[in-house]
Amino acid sequence: MKTIVRISLAAVAVAVFANAASAQLANVPVYTSPAGYQGLLIAGGVGLGINDDAKFAASSPLAYGGAVGYGTKMFNIRAMVAQLNTKDDLGLGKEIEFGGQVGVTVMNKEASPLAVNVFGGLGYVKFDNNANDFKVMSIPAGVGLGFKVPSSSVAITPWVAPRGQMNMYSSGGLSASQIGFGVSGGVGVNMPMGLGFHAALDWSTFSEKTGTDLGTLPKASPLVFGAGVHYIFKTPGGAM
Repeated sequence: MKTIVRISLAAVAVAVFANAASAQLANVPVYTSPAGYQGLLIAGGVGLGINDDAKFAASSPLAYGGAVGYGTKMFNIRAMVAQLNTKDDLGLGKEIEFGGQVGVTVMNKEASPLAVNVFGGLGYVKFDNNANDFKVMSIPAGVGLGFKVPSSSVAITPWVAPRGQMNMYSSGGLSASQIGFGVSGGVGVNMPMGLGFHAALDWSTFSEKTGTDLGTLPKASPLVFGAGVHYIFKTPGGAM
């Protein structure tokens, strides 16, 4: 009987929260830096769930977050944290989500307008209503393509990054996974003194998956927008 109750609670949680892993962090685009950066990065911004699939159980479509990272000519790493406000009637609260990403530069020659990197990341959030917790882990991995706009002072880099993504869910000792596809794209602007701005749009899609330990994983195609500011304490760096 306890197993049946646990499965029922988990199935409800999946139906409500599965979309939380549709990006690396819920309601925050998957950012990457094809042109790289050199030095210490500090960033802050907001994410906005645009369509119904992105809003899922949130009382507000907004997520607030920040990141810190370090980059060289060959690679960059960053850690991220964001706050997501869930609906009051779910008995939850302000959930904190965490993430990390590693990017490796594949091509970034000064004479070429194209910059390429590969990246992989991890996102994690735990929903807990004191009756049953529901954990979501997302693992995006893809390729970033950046296009360096010629400029004598400001570095402007539009970019696009297709990716594959695995979402893993666990609740009450049960687990399930779902594989999908996503693409994010945006622009980074870096000024000589280190201050910069970034914005991105993120879309991903996951097919319905039946017969898992957690019941049916729903179909979802969330659309998310994000924007923010960053500062790079650096030697000469690339775009966000």
